[in-house]
Amino acid sequence: MADAPVRVMIAADKAYLRRAPTTLASLRAATSGPIEVGVVMSGMSESHQKSFRAACPGRDITFYDLGDAVPSTMATRFYLSPFAFARIFMPTLNDWSRFLYIDIDMTVLQDVRPLFEMEMEGAPLAAVQTGGELN
Repeated sequence: MADAPVRVMIAADKAYLRRAPTTLASLRAATSGPIEVGVVMSGMSESHQKSFRAACPGRDITFYDLGDAVPSTMATRFYLSPFAFARIFMPTLNDWSRFLYIDIDMTVLQDVRPLFEMEMEGAPLAAVQTGGELN
């Protein structure tokens, strides 16, 4: 599967736009082979999209604008915007059968391809608990 692109989804709104290029640049630097990136966004201008593309040159980037699709009633804490729930909508935005979700404020230090290619044994998702053990 090394020739197949690693598919990654991230979410960004105005509060986190500055962090996204760093995340994408670290993803590009650490990951072997082709990458496709889906960016779920809200309130992002054309210049912001250009910054994203510059951070990940030679990679396919598709932007998905949720706009007002996330109801404001979904926010449950003062520190969460309704957009924080965008990852819930990610599986409905494209026809990818598998993708990695990476938080926008992460720095990728190792190749994510092994995670992308990991055998899921029929599970719909996998996550890392604090402590780094994959469950």
